[in-house]
Amino acid sequence: MRKVNMSAYNKSKPPIDYRQLLYYQPLGSIPPDDYNLHACAHLYASDRNSLWVVSNALGFGDAVGTMGSLSHSVVFHVSSKELVLREGEWWCQESWTPRSGGGRGMHESRIWGPSGVHVASSWQDGLVRRAENEKGQKQRLMWFENMERLGKIRSDRGEKEKL
Repeated sequence: MRKVNMSAYNKSKPPIDYRQLLYYQPLGSIPPDDYNLHACAHLYASDRNSLWVVSNALGFGDAVGTMGSLSHSVVFHVSSKELVLREGEWWCQESWTPRSGGGRGMHESRIWGPSGVHVASSWQDGLVRRAENEKGQKQRLMWFENMERLGKIRSDRGEKEKL
């Protein structure tokens, strides 16, 4: 997954107009005729960073104390054969939050195929609460740094200030 740096676009936007683009592709090959596995990969991608859009739109980013999905729905708009992920092809998830506040947030997205076809839409309602103290922020940062060190994730946090 590769997150597009949208900070210039989002700089003066209110939370409802905040947008995020995320590109993803498979790491290795998925059997081309296992359509359920391809659908599962898209489901994972739709959920992976979804509620972070809410915390980022509200301006507290990584300073999350509690986060959890309350519901998550995905509608595929194309045939299963059109959902096949091939090595080297990038898919795009366009995300936003139409409603956030009071410790909850709604995430919506569209998933676009490599040819520019809108292949799926997703909706997620979640619990998203800011960390009450700096300790919660530091624990999350230590988790990310450890996962990066182990090679489990690759961070594209760029110039973000470390806590």
